[in-house]
Amino acid sequence: MREIKFRAWTDEGMINVTRITFAGDIVYVMSDNDEHDGYEFQVGVEKLRQFTGLKDKNGKEIYEGDIVETVYCFSKPHKGEVYFQPTRLNWSVKHSGFTNQDLFVYSRPDCSVEVIGNIYENPELLEK
Repeated sequence: MREIKFRAWTDEGMINVTRITFAGDIVYVMSDNDEHDGYEFQVGVEKLRQFTGLKDKNGKEIYEGDIVETVYCFSKPHKGEVYFQPTRLNWSVKHSGFTNQDLFVYSRPDCSVEVIGNIYENPELLEK
């Protein structure tokens, strides 16, 4: 069974979320980060990020909004953003210059995925 977890981008940085309260487009999240344990933050719903249920080649959890470096079938590495594709009901990687790829395909033996940042702290990683 997949673990359902979230994190959120706040003015204090990225936090792990233990409780979520929705109020329209505003979300109130409770943190369990060491320096903000038990704090409640108000964030926009677009800054709430869900765990994909997958880990990268180093064992790091992959979340929506992460920037990953992917290698497919021994091809050259590509960078892209992890997002949920509602029309296909799956997690995908949005690469610049070619079609989006299902995140699950990188679990093949000849493929790999590695989290190298996220869209809030490292947007320059997606620049050409």
